[in-house]
Amino acid sequence: MQVLKTNPILKLEDVGIGYDAPVGFNWVIRGFSLVLWPGDKVALLGPSGVGKSSIALAILGLLPENAMMEGKIYFEGELVSSKRLQRIRGTEIGIVFQQPHAYLNPLMTAEQIVAEVLEVKKNLPKIVAIEKARKVLFEVGLDRDSFKKYPFQLSGGMAQRVAIAQTIALEPKLLIGDEITSSLDADLRREILKLVMELVERSGSAFLFISHDEEAVNYVGCKRIRINSNKGQGY
Repeated sequence: MQVLKTNPILKLEDVGIGYDAPVGFNWVIRGFSLVLWPGDKVALLGPSGVGKSSIALAILGLLPENAMMEGKIYFEGELVSSKRLQRIRGTEIGIVFQQPHAYLNPLMTAEQIVAEVLEVKKNLPKIVAIEKARKVLFEVGLDRDSFKKYPFQLSGGMAQRVAIAQTIALEPKLLIGDEITSSLDADLRREILKLVMELVERSGSAFLFISHDEEAVNYVGCKRIRINSNKGQGY
């Protein structure tokens, strides 16, 4: 039986984001609109400084204190509020950043990092969370020897796989990848992107890929929105 899609997963209406700066207030992007349905794959492509990552942070409600946002953001047809974001951030909306070594807990092993989010966000018993963490780590291409390693013992590509596992273990309806391959070499970039796309297609999640890398976006093969300047969403 076919399920009707009554509401998009994500809808942005005329979003603008700006920051207080020493020389005054500066808009980085204005008039940005976007609609994502379940299973959609869209890339925001453009150079640094045009607001791509700011859009991701706005969706998650993680803009810094010196930022201001205009416009509206909806998730599954409902206007996003700070209270609702506390509930859905990390569970229904997941994000993988670049430079995983900068934010993976250095005092936890790979399996502990993934298990912790399952215990906290899904209220799973510790033993169940560990078993699921191992299953997901295996799915992202890590071997059992890696499960017990700490982030500093992992290569960049392996650490990024842990970060992906930590996010997809919660089975988000929307996955955001923010420059997830920018610090990797060409072969690893393709491996990570192939892995992410396989996971997205298997789950039916929507995927928002933020990148300045034309080759990476071409490899993913998703619809693109090019952001050229801080005056708007470009084309």
